[in-house]
Amino acid sequence: MLLVVLACIAKYGPDIPRAEDWLLVPPLTGNEPSLIKWLWEQNSEHRLPLPRLAYLGLLKLTGGDFRSGMVFDTLLMAALAGAMILVAQRLRGRTSYADAFFPIAFLNLGHWDNLIWSWQIQFVLSILFSGVLLLIIVTRGAELALGPAAIAGGCLVALPLCGANGLVLVPALATWLGHAAFLSWRGQSERTTALVLSASVAIALVLTGLYFVGYERATWAPPSPSVGATLQTGAQFLAMAFGPAADVSWRASVAITFAGLFATLALLVVEAWGGDDRERRRVLALLCFVAAILTLALTIGWGRAGRISTTARLSRRYALLAVPFLCAVYFAWELYGRRRWATFVQTGLLVVACVLVPSNTSRGLAARNWVRAGMDAVRRDIATGMPRSLLAERHGPFLLHWDGRLLAAGMRMLGEAGIEPFVGLRDEFATQDVTVPAAPAGGDAGQDGVLAVTFGRPQRVYAIRLPALQRASGPTVRGIRLAWEGRERGAVRGAVPTLPADGAQDGTVWVNDVIDGFRIEADDRDGLRGARLVVLVPPRQ
Repeated sequence: MLLVVLACIAKYGPDIPRAEDWLLVPPLTGNEPSLIKWLWEQNSEHRLPLPRLAYLGLLKLTGGDFRSGMVFDTLLMAALAGAMILVAQRLRGRTSYADAFFPIAFLNLGHWDNLIWSWQIQFVLSILFSGVLLLIIVTRGAELALGPAAIAGGCLVALPLCGANGLVLVPALATWLGHAAFLSWRGQSERTTALVLSASVAIALVLTGLYFVGYERATWAPPSPSVGATLQTGAQFLAMAFGPAADVSWRASVAITFAGLFATLALLVVEAWGGDDRERRRVLALLCFVAAILTLALTIGWGRAGRISTTARLSRRYALLAVPFLCAVYFAWELYGRRRWATFVQTGLLVVACVLVPSNTSRGLAARNWVRAGMDAVRRDIATGMPRSLLAERHGPFLLHWDGRLLAAGMRMLGEAGIEPFVGLRDEFATQDVTVPAAPAGGDAGQDGVLAVTFGRPQRVYAIRLPALQRASGPTVRGIRLAWEGRERGAVRGAVPTLPADGAQDGTVWVNDVIDGFRIEADDRDGLRGARLVVLVPPRQ
């Protein structure tokens, strides 16, 4: 699984920033005036000082290679899966084929949006820290020596620094470590351990409080319409632990997930009731971990139920966050289930994960195709020398849809820093005003012809700006279509204008080809005749 993901990164991983990747450009290129402020500033619901710092460090080490985070994230998930295999082997005294569940769960291609997008280091780090805490619970319970206590404390402190997805795990996990600190202090011989744990819990809780100082609710995510919608979305999130393919049948996926949840909770309660003190403490620690994941599920349900009501889907990216839940189920049955039942549950997890590999892979490849198509279009325009300002305007909806200014400025910064493929791009372009002829080509105004505009010679045209027609309903560019014969990309028919994001009414048809003219079809030709169009072309040398 690891080699497959690394091969996909090598072949398909984009070296052009996308979405939040652009937030790294100012500090990467030395254009961020306050690094501390940048590290702490809010992005959507998240404060991400640790992922931002790690990602920035990777970019600095690799000379601005935006694929570095993809490799880093993949290696971390592979290491976590490997550690879980080793712990499972240690618990049962041998390796089982069912342990293949871990690499399949963490590294299947359904996680394309996480593993092959460097910004998702945000999710990966919180999963890593929570996964390490799970392994400490499984191997140590609540009786921690100084070394494991320091590691557990460090992971707990790191979680609120990894965004809301880490923050919401803190209360339940802090309860476990607080209990462990109490037990260590009571034992007197482990007072140093107790102090380390207590300090970690205190720092994590303080960071959790500071997180909300100046916090602003994300406006793009509508509130949950109801408690039922919140619970339904949270249930779907847990079911996505098997990958985005859980949406093949939400009913079946949720049923399997909650059957595993309730069976595991029953197992743990029985063990807590009848086990010895040491095992009872480990059971309570496992219950704290499960409670942390359930808190995350409810938080995502509350925060995304309103979004689902408009988009009808839960983002594929959340699937990776749910995987530790299934890992907790796996280890609970290894620790406390009878051998036959433990084998049944663990094998069942593996079988379901394997059955869903083709569907998860299909969803991952769909994500690949969408990103590749967008990146190919960007590279094609860069190769022809399209100015940065026009690149940002044309590809803003794909590269950074909410901040065109940052996108254009980021391209300039990367070019000035010598980071390809933005080196040598200019900002300037020229304009040519043309007038739509009064009569269609090949006929008079009464014939069924088309309006044609011709240039004196073939030239590269980046785009054509079209004025809005005045209609009773208001200005519009609807009903206008352009066609041309390009020397590089061939014939184009029926190109329709797009509206700019700034609310202007005039439309733009993107060309970026060498043409000697274009033809106009309009539902309202009379309203368009005599109109002045603006043709965007390279500046004269």
